[in-house]
Amino acid sequence: MKIDVAILELGALALRRGVALWQGIKRSGDSDEDIEPMGDGDVFQGLGLTSAPYPSDGNGKAEGIGLRGVGGRLLSWIGARDTRSAAIVGNLKPGDTVVHSTGPQQAAQIQLKEEKRQVAAVTKDASGKTMVVLLDGNSGKFQIVLNGMMIDMDPSNKSITLTNGAASILMQGGTIALDGNVILGGKIGDPVNKVAIAPGLPPGVPAAPGIGLTFGAAPGVAVAVLGG
Repeated sequence: MKIDVAILELGALALRRGVALWQGIKRSGDSDEDIEPMGDGDVFQGLGLTSAPYPSDGNGKAEGIGLRGVGGRLLSWIGARDTRSAAIVGNLKPGDTVVHSTGPQQAAQIQLKEEKRQVAAVTKDASGKTMVVLLDGNSGKFQIVLNGMMIDMDPSNKSITLTNGAASILMQGGTIALDGNVILGGKIGDPVNKVAIAPGLPPGVPAAPGIGLTFGAAPGVAVAVLGG
């Protein structure tokens, strides 16, 4: 039995009877007239992994290894790559693995870092700001980072930190610390309802005359409302 092996440019993804097919293209030049369709082939990828080739452009193309005459099939794909993925390859260290989208920008990635013991889901928003969900095995932390905002969980000191870059909440042990103007029952920008800790007020005493707010705080700690 003769088996022909060829490396061909990959075209569109199709489905036939529930089976993923890649189109093979033989290109002899740069124009559309220089394209020779080589037919659709069954795709053999790892279990649980399905990819759609991105069309070629000036920066590169997707190409695959195709077998002809195997199992009575016209064409079967057993491997593929995208020549526009050089930036990802350059950032890899021994033992690292990256699963990424197949477009020229690899806009969505899952990075598995062996040495750093990290799992990171990485992408960018419409303005180009990086978005990250990170599991860090070395530090034991879990983080979500988005455009200057962050959620950080650190089991080493039992803390959770939330920040939007201007205000923050820190929960550590049995303590909650607030950094910023805290507004209770009012709208943002309403100076009457700004809240501050006032150790001198006994529990259960109205925070300020006429406001109508009463707090049952811990002994020696109450909440006071600051006027404008």
